Amino acid sequence: MHDPTYVTERTAGRRISNEENYGILCRSKVAMSTRGGGFDTYRYWEIVGCKTLLLSEMPDIVIPKNYQHRRHAVFCRPDLSDLKELALYYVRHDAEREAIAAEGYSHLLKYHTCERRAEYFLDICTKVM
Repeated sequence: MHDPTYVTERTAGRRISNEENYGILCRSKVAMSTRGGGFDTYRYWEIVGCKTLLLSEMPDIVIPKNYQHRRHAVFCRPDLSDLKELALYYVRHDAEREAIAAEGYSHLLKYHTCERRAEYFLDICTKVM
């Protein structure tokens, strides 16, 4: 059976559309977000928004109401030395992975939508003024 998340030689290296990207994320069991040019990337939020388990480094920036390790997402060691081990573990443990992904999605909706973040910002402004 063909694995729809597998990248073939024909598709490797080609730019994919946002629709294709989200389709892959939604079909994936685990997706990784690691530091690139900065930490707070769309990928960190998109993975959880696709109801997929987020496997990431622990952010080195302050994120109010951030995901909690093994409750909403899974965080690896800063040197990524356990990244492969964690990915393989959660690919093989469906119930545990799906529970964390579901909690992460609920947490995202509760605290990290545009509306919730705007409310948070306005609340801070009100308290400061």
